[in-house]
Amino acid sequence: MLRSIYSPATLRTAFRHRLPSAAPGCTTPATAIVALQRPAAAPATTTQVALGVRSYAKKTGKADNKKGGSKQQTNDAAGAGGWEWTSDKLEAKMANAVEHLKKDFAHINVGKASPALLDRVLVKTPTGTHPLDVVAQITIKDPHTLMAIVPEQDNLKHVESAIRAANLNLNPLVENKNTLKIPIPKPSQDTRAAAAKRVQQSAEQHKALIRNARHDELVAIKKMKATDLSTDDKKALNVEVEKVTKTFIDQCDALAKVKTKEVMGTRFGKVYQAEHD
Repeated sequence: MLRSIYSPATLRTAFRHRLPSAAPGCTTPATAIVALQRPAAAPATTTQVALGVRSYAKKTGKADNKKGGSKQQTNDAAGAGGWEWTSDKLEAKMANAVEHLKKDFAHINVGKASPALLDRVLVKTPTGTHPLDVVAQITIKDPHTLMAIVPEQDNLKHVESAIRAANLNLNPLVENKNTLKIPIPKPSQDTRAAAAKRVQQSAEQHKALIRNARHDELVAIKKMKATDLSTDDKKALNVEVEKVTKTFIDQCDALAKVKTKEVMGTRFGKVYQAEHD
């Protein structure tokens, strides 16, 4: 068995985090880093608290109490050795959820021409089933009209059928042998309300993904051995995980608020907001 010459006060956790409030479009908040290290210099006798830096004692176990200095945790990322936690992977998972939410919102459009409305349309042709953008080029003619240019004339009818069958409330019109005109219908109040409901549902689904990532991270921290991470340090890490989570949840809420105002429009937006506050 081994005895450490280091007392708990000489082992510290450098806690560096920068988590500013993120703007609605931001998906990459700063990374939080936690490292358990043995200092190369003389043992510290005080706990230092500075801006963005907190120090904690590492919990020592029985195996560390017999032979001086012969046991040392190694971790290149932690510098002089020890255990390190970073929020990189956690943030990557949460940022991915926010990006998926943005893409989903792009498909929720009311009364405004956008090629993204047709991104999920699949076209069945004699050669197989293809995404719409493989067999046609979608352009914006005006704020309320899309155009589908189909290079192969034989595919025009297949593109027309696919758009009609996509449950988008769109009725393309044949402009010429290679082109379809796609008017975007003027939305009713019911259509806008249905779109706003879809926005809220999508936001909640993606916030659930973020919370799942938080849960997995908290479970991983909880499973850390007491000899590697003290109870106080685990609590501190849990706080950091919650901060990262809140940053991304707030982003989802901000995106949903903007998208709801967009689909409801000026006329119905105030009424909808008042009913759902």
